[in-house]
Amino acid sequence: MRVLHRLAVVATAGALAVGISIVPAQATSDSTVPINGGVTSVTVNPAVTKALLQNRILPYATAAKTSLVWTQQGPTVRYGFPITSDSFVTTAGNPLTITGGEIAHTGGVRFVNLRNFKALKVSDFDIRLGEGLLYATKVNNQPAEVPVFKVIPTTLVPTLTSDGFAVLTGVRLELTKAAAEALNASLGTAVFTEGLPFGTATVRADI
Repeated sequence: MRVLHRLAVVATAGALAVGISIVPAQATSDSTVPINGGVTSVTVNPAVTKALLQNRILPYATAAKTSLVWTQQGPTVRYGFPITSDSFVTTAGNPLTITGGEIAHTGGVRFVNLRNFKALKVSDFDIRLGEGLLYATKVNNQPAEVPVFKVIPTTLVPTLTSDGFAVLTGVRLELTKAAAEALNASLGTAVFTEGLPFGTATVRADI
């Protein structure tokens, strides 16, 4: 948020100096802003949690915080994946809007089929905003490039908090065809489908 505020002040001062008003879509050109850390929390769709458990498939987080939460639709789990410091976003406009960037994380999710004990682990997630996709850069601890989710934000104008974070809420995660096929093949199931509304994410980035 410190960088975002500086960008906003510079844009405003420059406009006043030449006697013009700020037009939101053209206030600034794209600026690259580093991310110093933070966390992306993913709340799994309660219907998905129920369907997976009914099919004896257990998804659990690795190297990430896991909590049980209750929603209006029923109980589910929420994962917290740490954001790494090599992440960045690009911003423009007034109010400042996120126009792209890559947000990398540690941690992952291991899916286990309790009927046959087959498993698949996807981890080290990388949100690539320009592509609208979340990639797993490791599969079963090996380097990979698998698009796991489509990333569908409700807004790209972050909320700026008093403790120095930029927050995007309500980011929908839908399973890709590649991920659905990989999960079904690896786990020996047919429960995963393209477009499955896996859950929603909240990105809380220290900017």
